[in-house]
Order: sequence, then structure tokens, then C-alpha cells
Amino acid sequence: MATLSPQSQQRIQKQVREVVTSMSPSAVGIELALSVLLGLASRAQGDAGRTPGGEVMAAGSLVKRIERTNYLITGLAGVLGALFLPADRALGLLVGALIGSVNFSLTTSITGKWIGSLARGDSGKRGFFLIPKMAGLVVVIAAAIYFLPIDPIFLAIGFSVFFVSICIESARQVSDGPDETEASTDQNHG
Repeated sequence: MATLSPQSQQRIQKQVREVVTSMSPSAVGIELALSVLLGLASRAQGDAGRTPGGEVMAAGSLVKRIERTNYLITGLAGVLGALFLPADRALGLLVGALIGSVNFSLTTSITGKWIGSLARGDSGKRGFFLIPKMAGLVVVIAAAIYFLPIDPIFLAIGFSVFFVSICIESARQVSDGPDETEASTDQNHG
């Protein structure tokens, strides 16, 4: 299967920079975002795409590990919350963690398909699916606060589970070095 060519990577990076800077006045972290987005593109293409330094492979596997960690922490938050917190706080923690985990998965899926379509030379219109997804997120959070007997503070704490997952998995990747998939791919290429 084909990998992303350097020209495709540059074209994607340019288009993503334009989108990110138009959405946010602060361009802090664009390079990290590009690395993760290129990983999503390789995941969306279903190939073992990688830059010469292997960043795409690492970013794609990092996103998958973050998603798994999100759901693991969500389950852990539900169990520990049920054991040690009052019902409204435990439910808020669990519902917030579920919403945050599903939101992260949807965002990575939409972004991966968007960047994958850019890599194939299609139009970048798939990125606009992020707007209704965000509107849906606001509706889901408002409905949860309105209809469920939950503590909104613990909903917010639970929602931030993906920050914890990103920190854990990023630290793990830095401390562990390349994962086995990357090492086996390196052996296959030389």
C-alpha cells in the first residue's frame, strides 16, 4: 500500500495550517496537531503511511492508544465513582467521561477522513462535519444536565478524561520509544 508522498504531506500541512489558523487566533501546537493529523490520514487510508522519520505511524498508533485509554479511564471512573461518591456526582463523572470519550473518537474519525481525503487529492469539505458534531456535543451536554440527576462540576471533570489520556499516552510514547509496529516496519524497510 502507498504511503503519503512528501508533496501530499506538504499540501496537507499547508491546508491544515490555513484551517487551524483561521479557526483559532493562536497557532500554538500546530506542528503537533499536524503530526497527529497525518497519523489520522494514514489510519483513514488504511496504510502504513509514514514520513521519513516515522512520525505518521507513531501518531496513528498514539491516537488509537489514546482512544483505548479514554474508555479504560471511563470504566474506572464509573466503578470508583459508584464506590466512593454520592450518586449525582458519580453519575456526572461517568456521563462526562462517556461524552468526552465518544467525542474524542468522533473527532478523530471525522478528522482522519478529512485529512485522508486531502491526501487523496479530494476536496477538504469533510472537515465541515466538525461543526455539526460540535453543535451535537453542546446539545448532548445540555440535555444531560437538564434531564439527568447529575452534578455539572463532575460532568466537566469526567469530560476532561481525554486530557488525562493524552498526557498518559504521550508520556508513555516518549518513555517507551518506538512501538513494536514501528520497529517491525523499520526492519521491513532496511
